[in-house]
Amino acid sequence: MTRKTLLLLASLLFIFISVSVFGQQQEPVFPKNPPKGFYLKDVVFHFPGENRVIHGLKYGMGQDPGPDTIELRSFIHRGTHANDDTVFYLLAAAPGEQYFLKLESGTSFMVNAGSFLQMANCWQDNKILKIRGEVFLQAQDSIAIDIEGIMLCMAKGATANISNYADEPYYTISDEKGAVQIEHPSMRVRLQPRLELWGSKTSKKIFTKTSNISEIRAWVNGEQRRSDFDDAMRQIRRWYNCRIVFPAGEITNASPVYFPYRTTSLDEMLALYQKANPKIDFQLINKAIVIRAKRTDPSTNNDDRFGTSNLPKF
Repeated sequence: MTRKTLLLLASLLFIFISVSVFGQQQEPVFPKNPPKGFYLKDVVFHFPGENRVIHGLKYGMGQDPGPDTIELRSFIHRGTHANDDTVFYLLAAAPGEQYFLKLESGTSFMVNAGSFLQMANCWQDNKILKIRGEVFLQAQDSIAIDIEGIMLCMAKGATANISNYADEPYYTISDEKGAVQIEHPSMRVRLQPRLELWGSKTSKKIFTKTSNISEIRAWVNGEQRRSDFDDAMRQIRRWYNCRIVFPAGEITNASPVYFPYRTTSLDEMLALYQKANPKIDFQLINKAIVIRAKRTDPSTNNDDRFGTSNLPKF
């Protein structure tokens, strides 16, 4: 075998490895055999009026009460002219459940618990999305995303994690490859790789900071890796479909716990947090996780950071 042939084979091998490692889409990491208290099922998303279906996956806690075929709701966004009307389809992921779907073009979505994904032009190249909640998106065609009045333009091959929950004061957008264009009333800029864009819903101001991709996208792989305790509690509330209550006021010295939430029961998760925070009580009362410092009078204050109401009686 000549040296030229060896170099050619080496080049082809490098291309193959590069495509295999860097070019493939990230598939969902769902347990093939979920433990007791969890479920994984194949589902079919039906787009009414178009006689089209897309196969996907649904993962969640408890016993799944839903059907195998999910009828997506459709509605019209009225344009200035009659021919400007746009038909959107809505996929809603309730607390305690997640969805994965891939369109015919190869564009895929991982939809986090408590999220709403609106999709238009699903069978065309110029797709349009609206997101309320959290979605991990891998684009295989051009996509325009409307987030709180700003427009994101994603090119083919772009990946982004978009978080825009209604009960949080900021929306965030992280991009690993630098293929997301931001169009804001005050600026137009391409989001640089490994940067995260933050936008205030009240002041409408936006800014960027260095992004911890592994932390932000850990939820896609079934892991809790948020380093901020409050952020971790918000995710836990959505994944486990329970309220978070601080009856004695704010907890300032609590540590978050890294754990695989798709295979960890609610009781097991609370035990992990109790072990990591021996000076804090974590209790499950009336379907609410009650968190308070030990030897603290629970009647002194109420902390409602997470939108809770009707606090349990002690």
